[in-house]
This record gives sequence, C-alpha cells and structure tokens, in this order.
Amino acid sequence: MSTARGPSLAIQVVLFDNEADEQLRLAHALAASIRRARDVGTLGDASVRYGDCSPQQCLSSADIEALGDALRAATSDVTHEFFDANLGSAGGSNRLASRSDSDLIWVLNPDTYPAPTALQQLLQVIRDDHVGIAEARQVPIEHPKAYDPITGDTSWACGFSLLMRRAVFEEVGGFDDHFFPLYGDDVDLSWRVRAAGYTVRYVPSAVVVHDKPIATEGAVRWTPGAARSSHLARLWLYRKYGRRDLEDAFLGAVDGGADPVAADAVAEFKQRVLAGDVPEPVGGAAGVADFVGRHYGPHRFEYQG
Repeated sequence: MSTARGPSLAIQVVLFDNEADEQLRLAHALAASIRRARDVGTLGDASVRYGDCSPQQCLSSADIEALGDALRAATSDVTHEFFDANLGSAGGSNRLASRSDSDLIWVLNPDTYPAPTALQQLLQVIRDDHVGIAEARQVPIEHPKAYDPITGDTSWACGFSLLMRRAVFEEVGGFDDHFFPLYGDDVDLSWRVRAAGYTVRYVPSAVVVHDKPIATEGAVRWTPGAARSSHLARLWLYRKYGRRDLEDAFLGAVDGGADPVAADAVAEFKQRVLAGDVPEPVGGAAGVADFVGRHYGPHRFEYQG
C-alpha cells in the first residue's frame, strides 16, 4: 500500500538454474537502488520475491539467507519460492505477482543488476497515470528499438526490467504465459497495455546491466531452445494481432528453408492451430501492433553478427 513516503513495490526475480554469486550481486544492487529511491522520497515499502522454476532448487538455504542479509539494510521482506515446475519467465512472474499486493511491480531478469539510481528514475516516470510500463535502459547491449527522444514513448518494453502499476498489470490480465512462456511475453503485454489506453515509456536514465552470454564474434549467444521459442512466439504474435499475411509469409519461408529449429517451431504451431489452441484476437490490435520488417516496432540501429 502507498505510504506518505511513496508507493509500495514488489521486486520479482524468476530463477532458472542461476548461480548464487550472480544473485548475490543482484541483491546488493537492489539494496542500493531501494535505499536511493527511499532517500529521495519516491518509494515506500519494498519487498523482493524470488521464484525458482529450476528442475531442482538452484539456491541452497544458506544462499537464500545470504540474499536476505544483502538486502536487509533496504528491506526485511524477502521471500523465496521453489515452484517445482518450469512455469517460464511469464508464468513465474504471474505467480509472484499473485503473492503480493504492492502498488507497483518491478520485473527483473536474474542476470541483471541495476545502477543505484535506476529505480529512482523509473519511479519518477511511472508517477504519470498515463504511463502503463516504464522500461530501463539495457547495457552494455542496448536494445535497438526506437523511442521518442522527448517523451520516451516506445512500442514495447523489454521484459529484462520493466516497472508497472499493479492496477494496470491486473487490468490487462498480466503476462500471457500460455502462448508466450519465454519470448514475446513482453511484446504482447506491452501491446495490450497500449490497447488499454496507456503508454509504454523508455527511461534511458534508468540503467540496468544485463549480463547476457556473448559469442566469440561479439553477438548475443542464442541456444536452439531459445531460437525455437522465439520463432513460436513470433507466430503467436502474428495470429493474436491479426497479421495472417505475415504469418503465412513466415510459414512459407520456413517450409521452403533448411532451418530445423524453425521447422520444429512451425510444426508445433500448426499442430496447436489444428487443435484449436490459438489466442483470442486483441481488440484495437491495428493501432498498437508495430510489425516493421522482422522487428517488433521500428529500430534505431542494427547489430551486425
């Protein structure tokens, strides 16, 4: 609940086979960011919720205790839940959101760590009732999607770090974890938030380090599983937002190509469509679904490699 100091906040981190040292690094960064936001009067009560989707719990009892110790100077409300199921990042985020009643929700990837001022900067933006999501700036691999240099408005918010008002999150039904368990969940959530009449705002002054694995040639490393999930998410986005033309073009390109990962994703897509397992169309999709070439939304630049 809101206090005289500011709105309450639940910070959510969904784990999957993450290492203890990585989470301790994040906990120390969160403690600094929470304290800074409190010092400037933009934050009330704060909690940190960990949810573990790993096959076996990835953090020991001692590891979890160490996280609490690292966060204690900022908050004593730290919880850890082993889901005993792979809910995906979207499903894990929804589950954690149901465990609290805070005014705000800050979804963070486990391989991130925010700058001390990151939360403060996001909170200043989310105070605007017209803003549905406030997105941080990802470094060192900044996301190339475009944003308005004056307002910060953007097509969608990358799910590695997004701050939302709980009321907006619940109004749109949270993440669609059935069709977008790992990839595309942030795009879909953002477009539904915009369809509900809110803006999605990029906050370049809110810096969050995203420690992505990098291949030797300098590009972000993709696993076959991640690529498959991304292909499938693209097809569901086309279907959910009424772009059957793009769906057909993608299916045709894969059917005539030699990418076994994409072909496997297409096979699942076709099977589920035949079974009637398809998303409900989004009202007002034409006004929010920004498909620009192979991108979601216009981009400012391209990475090579």
